[in-house]
Amino acid sequence: LLALLLLFNKNDELLLTYLNEDGMSIESGWYCPIIPSVLVNDTHSIGTGYSTDMPSCNPLT
Repeated sequence: LLALLLLFNKNDELLLTYLNEDGMSIESGWYCPIIPSVLVNDTHSIGTGYSTDMPSCNPLT
């Protein structure tokens, strides 16, 4: 939970729009982390004519 609080700026909460499902407010439509989340979570994807493989890294080092 502490890492999540550090990853997202509290001042950005006023800019977020929340989705509604069955009349209840659920998750935000989008998030704005202070660093790109792809740097923390690795990614592997295949596109037309190319592929991407980005390993995760520790942003504190």
